[in-house]
Amino acid sequence: IKSFWKCKAPIKCLVFCWQMLLNAFPCKSLLQVRGVELDNNFCSFCSLFVEDPLYLFLMCPMAFNTWLAVANWLEVAVVFPNSLISLYLYRTNLGIYKKHSHFLRVVWVSVIWSL
Repeated sequence: IKSFWKCKAPIKCLVFCWQMLLNAFPCKSLLQVRGVELDNNFCSFCSLFVEDPLYLFLMCPMAFNTWLAVANWLEVAVVFPNSLISLYLYRTNLGIYKKHSHFLRVVWVSVIWSL
């Protein structure tokens, strides 16, 4: 995690991802906990389950299919960890060499930002 802020990505993307890693991303379930009134707290993309950071960025069919496509593009095994921090650590440590790790961090931030 120490290397997170060294990622060559726009600061707004890094802040967005950092909020997500800290479980501070303003998704529907967390907004309701803070007293924000919403019509429902289901995922904005699929409406299948409660929208929390883990579901929104990893388990929602839209996110799941995006990660499958990225894994296929990178030609790496498809692994779906049970936490967002585990996802970050797994996806950014696939590179044997340091230069690959930098690239993988940018890919990870880009995918999270685009979801």
